[in-house]
Amino acid sequence: MAGLALRDSYWLCKYVDSLPVPEGLTRRMQYDPTEKITLLVRGMDSTTVADYAAGLYRLACDTMARYGDEMCGRVAMELRRQIAQLPAPTTDSLEALQKELYAQLATLEADNAGGIKYVYLLNGAELQQVGKTPSRGWIVLLSTLVALLFGVAVCLLKDLSWMGRGKRTEDENC
Repeated sequence: MAGLALRDSYWLCKYVDSLPVPEGLTRRMQYDPTEKITLLVRGMDSTTVADYAAGLYRLACDTMARYGDEMCGRVAMELRRQIAQLPAPTTDSLEALQKELYAQLATLEADNAGGIKYVYLLNGAELQQVGKTPSRGWIVLLSTLVALLFGVAVCLLKDLSWMGRGKRTEDENC
């Protein structure tokens, strides 16, 4: 077991990030402490972007499935070795240990036969809705214009409310 390298979300993120990016596409990956990986792919053609992102997801699934299967195989082999080395159960503790090892082996083999999925796509519904998003410069410009219009509207409403108060005061004086 000592020869088996640890491959977690951080490793998977670094591995996928080390792969070459096709020309015309940009890729950015983030890893957070909850072991979620965020992948952002940008390009001019939404079909190419969607295909590339789906290909990276399939690659991640395949890589981790092969690693998980290898890990399960090694653990199962080690459990079988330990079971084979046990002497014939003469005491209750040896019998309990043997039952525990058999239970672990059965659970491991059942999970492995069930096709454990190691990578989950959290936003699968959005995968088919890939589209071109505006560049950051346009978003900043539009946000500034909206903020400016909002400020002007507030100033106009404030001036109208002062004029309305002034008329009431003059009417009350008459």
